[in-house]
Amino acid sequence: MTKELEALNILRENHIQFTKEKYGNLDKGKLQNIINRKLARWIILEEALKRNEPMKVKLKTHLQDMNDGETIGLCPNCNRFVKDIYKRCPDCGQAIDWSDDKWEKLSLGYGATT
Repeated sequence: MTKELEALNILRENHIQFTKEKYGNLDKGKLQNIINRKLARWIILEEALKRNEPMKVKLKTHLQDMNDGETIGLCPNCNRFVKDIYKRCPDCGQAIDWSDDKWEKLSLGYGATT
């Protein structure tokens, strides 16, 4: 876990504790509803921080076409194809690590090779 995620977890716990103290006079159902809404916002922040940590592509292959072809991989976060010219997935923003030397054969029916 990164220092940023550790700090976020501490802030989240402190915020939830503050919320329990501030709204402690409410019945448990209403208090839990407030806490759940606040937690949803914290989860969004946590996911954004995690997308900054580079992750290795799930699949790395080379597609051959009339030109020289291109290297693609599957984004480890959203499973969309990403070209190796990108450092981040253009769909979800996940930081991509292309350093793995493993290649897999991917047959899409139009000349995919490894």
